[in-house]
Amino acid sequence: MLKQAEAWENDHDDQEAIKQLLDLVRLSEASGYWAVYAEANLSLARLYEKLSLPDKCIVRLRMAQGAVKKYSLHTIYPKFAIRLSSYHRVFKNQLDSAKFYAMQAVKTVPKDTLIIHEGTAYLLLALIDFHSSPKTALRYYDKAGKVFKALNDYTGYGYVLLGQSRIHLNQGRLKKRSLITIPL
Repeated sequence: MLKQAEAWENDHDDQEAIKQLLDLVRLSEASGYWAVYAEANLSLARLYEKLSLPDKCIVRLRMAQGAVKKYSLHTIYPKFAIRLSSYHRVFKNQLDSAKFYAMQAVKTVPKDTLIIHEGTAYLLLALIDFHSSPKTALRYYDKAGKVFKALNDYTGYGYVLLGQSRIHLNQGRLKKRSLITIPL
């Protein structure tokens, strides 16, 4: 059900994804599947962030946090930290809190394997430092890029390249060029 909800989201049917995830939260809570319960709430939080619904987003983050803490779901904690970091960045403009939780994600990601959460956490750190410290942001973009490239995640890698290009453009190291159309 979780994968199906993600597919609905990827197909830009957020309402169907939310419906599926709300059902999954109810079912996983009733049957004691706490990891699924936490993951479903984190997916809901991401969707509510995307839809600019901060109150619903924080409720789902707190529900996930409760399960992560109560049932020692250490492998889910990095994803929770990423979502909480993004919440603080997007809705509260609390960049210190956003940075703290992104760093928590980096620190708690399993180090024996590459997982996307590490790349996502570095990408968040780059976004947080984008205006205040472009040099630091570029270092985080590099770290995120290495993870995304190793995982063949070209969407994530594309975000990295876009962010790096925007910094270079802002610093005058790239020239804006108009599109050239060549008649056929």
